[in-house]
Amino acid sequence: MEHVRQYALGVALMIGEDRRHEIVALWVLCGRGMPAILEDVEDTELFDLEEVAYVAVQRERMTDCLWWRGMC
Repeated sequence: MEHVRQYALGVALMIGEDRRHEIVALWVLCGRGMPAILEDVEDTELFDLEEVAYVAVQRERMTDCLWWRGMC
């Protein structure tokens, strides 16, 4: 994934306790849609991508993921 650093920032969280956890990830991509170079990365089809048209509307949700306090 080193080759995608100029296009994306990613954060992954493992939330929960031993053997009962959930993995939550937040990706911030440059531009609109998924850059073609990311389509070649293994497991990208497993992500549900949501385009954020207005960052201000999603700011709280994104902040919760970056500064995790129990919700994401």
